[in-house]
Amino acid sequence: MNFQTVSAHFELSTIYQKLGMWNKVISHTDYVINYANRTDWEHRAQYIQKQAKASLAENESLNEN
Repeated sequence: MNFQTVSAHFELSTIYQKLGMWNKVISHTDYVINYANRTDWEHRAQYIQKQAKASLAENESLNEN
């Protein structure tokens, strides 16, 4: 996969993370995890995705109350 494409998805995931748009963070980090040829990027994307999923779950539980 093209490095620039993976890089763009990673950057988008960090932007969406700052905006609290967790579903988009998860979507873009999935792309990085699946197509990055660099282990460090894959690990960073997994970390960001884990945080996003936790925040999404927290928001959903708050909305249920």
